[in-house]
Amino acid sequence: MGFPILKKEVLNDRFYILEVHAPHVLEKFAPGQFVMVLPKKGGEIIPLTVFKYDTQKGSITLLIEVRGKSTKELLVRFNEGDEVRDVVGPVGAKPHLEKVGKVLLVGYNYGNACVYNIGKGLKDIGNEIHFIAGFESEETALSYTLFKDISSDIKVVSGGIKKVKEEVRDFIDANKDTSLVVSAGIPEFEKEIEEVADVFEVPHLTHASAIMIDPVGLAGSDRVFVDGEVKYASLDGPWFDGHKLDYDSLIQRNNIFVDYEKEALRKFEEELEKERKRAARKKRV
Repeated sequence: MGFPILKKEVLNDRFYILEVHAPHVLEKFAPGQFVMVLPKKGGEIIPLTVFKYDTQKGSITLLIEVRGKSTKELLVRFNEGDEVRDVVGPVGAKPHLEKVGKVLLVGYNYGNACVYNIGKGLKDIGNEIHFIAGFESEETALSYTLFKDISSDIKVVSGGIKKVKEEVRDFIDANKDTSLVVSAGIPEFEKEIEEVADVFEVPHLTHASAIMIDPVGLAGSDRVFVDGEVKYASLDGPWFDGHKLDYDSLIQRNNIFVDYEKEALRKFEEELEKERKRAARKKRV
């Protein structure tokens, strides 16, 4: 018995939404936590952010970016009414959230779901939320309406990491009372945001986007260094003090798997192309 997909919505070529019935996740869920999804037997376990949730329906909504073979397979092979084999969660430590005043959320690509998730918790305890939603390009950018219930001040920025970084710098420069910056995205992006937060001496909470093979850190692939100490993103995180996270070691560790991920995606796309050609031949017969 799996977990049924209640809704599927393709937003563009890069992003899609799945609403999955998984009431057990919500029994102990806290803002900042996530889930790990096993789409099928023998498949890859994928760490995914709980973007939104509905306690009455017992459902979680996942905002997913196509980044590799497994996230693309989940997009093309699974539809409303289908079931994913397993949903493990909630995973991750419950971050300590408090009322600090003006909070700037900064996301990049899939990281926007991460900062929305924890930003909802920060808003619920009385913080003033501002949101810069960054994307790689205009073609992959999502509408601000996805995030509008968290803030009346949302700015969608496309054009890459440097452009988002400039927007963050301009915001903090114009809002000296910013009490906290919360960032999520690829580590290269988070490192750039840390540079800005450090210059302005603003506390920075960041999401360690480490490779996760299992939900309890046994594989060690999600190992990160925080203030010189070894931590595990799946157990101790994924949220850490951005001023203390070692971004360079995180980037280096993630890059170990890049070639393998590219090759797996290439083979899967070749498989899809063969399927399309076979289907086209059947139609002509």
